[in-house]
Amino acid sequence: MNNIFRLLVNRYKSRGLRRYVAKHYGLSISEIIDAVTVKLSRECSETISRSEYRNLGGVNNMGILLHYNSSEHPFALTKLQSAVFAEREWRFQRWQEDHCKSVLAPNAYAYGLFPGKVFGWVTSECLLNIKAHEAEKIVSLYNLLDVDPDNLKSLSLSGSFDKLPDEIIPDTKIKSILTYLVSGTGDDECVRFMRQYLSDRNYLLRSLLSNDDVTNLIAGIFPTSGITLGLVHGDFKHQNIMKSRTGELKIIDLQYYTYGRRIWDIAFYASKDNGSIYSWFNLLNETGSVSRSDLELFLMYYLVAAIINVKKKRSRSVIERKLRPCVELMRMKGVLK
Repeated sequence: MNNIFRLLVNRYKSRGLRRYVAKHYGLSISEIIDAVTVKLSRECSETISRSEYRNLGGVNNMGILLHYNSSEHPFALTKLQSAVFAEREWRFQRWQEDHCKSVLAPNAYAYGLFPGKVFGWVTSECLLNIKAHEAEKIVSLYNLLDVDPDNLKSLSLSGSFDKLPDEIIPDTKIKSILTYLVSGTGDDECVRFMRQYLSDRNYLLRSLLSNDDVTNLIAGIFPTSGITLGLVHGDFKHQNIMKSRTGELKIIDLQYYTYGRRIWDIAFYASKDNGSIYSWFNLLNETGSVSRSDLELFLMYYLVAAIINVKKKRSRSVIERKLRPCVELMRMKGVLK
């Protein structure tokens, strides 16, 4: 019964998304498939036997196209998204070919914009899902993102890596965190955001943090030295890590990459993982590649990430499983007195 209900819901959503695309972009799904397939056929050596639309993907996507050759498994996937996100994703995929020791993202095949240039697409190799991730491999993938800042110049529209944050518009919770806490300098606007962020989630924190703790947390989350700066994926989580057919881990959903405090990525991942904060902290400490300042910031970022979007009916579980252990560890390590 659950499977039937899920199928009906997905069909309803798919029809709604098709109507949305047709209304706002003046394109039917068949027209989109035709346009993408024509260009993909020119850019890719594979023979395309068929392409299918699926209502899948994250909140930034308007569905995907799966492209098949003679195999029963798709060889390529097209993400339909805003022109801004499509361009950013394509830019990263092309950039990595020249500036990364390892290919971090799916191999890119084709990119295009539809009439009006507000709606675009990127076609890449089709990756495989991973049922369970090994923490050590996740840390290794995180470390691969530590590229020379000079190599980030061509990733920025302005040609300056420290201008990458300017491309992020803080119009969602996660993008606001990236703007004010991960890339932010700690100016008055950043401090106001942090104070308001914690205040809005006081129902999760009031039994754990005193007013002095909150003051110290706000002051400590904008360190001035000892922190590793560099490329930040921005949405580094289980769902955005897949593997190629030869087994390499790769990251997807590249719309939020920026320049800032790198430790955010692994803290964000850990906050959504079922593993304990203690095991993640010990793993990072044992690698020897994470400074003490980064480890302290990891704990603070973990706390911030764990309370991004918690429904009140889940608050008790989040407090006991994630927040209380995190605060205890912060006190043990002297991050909070």
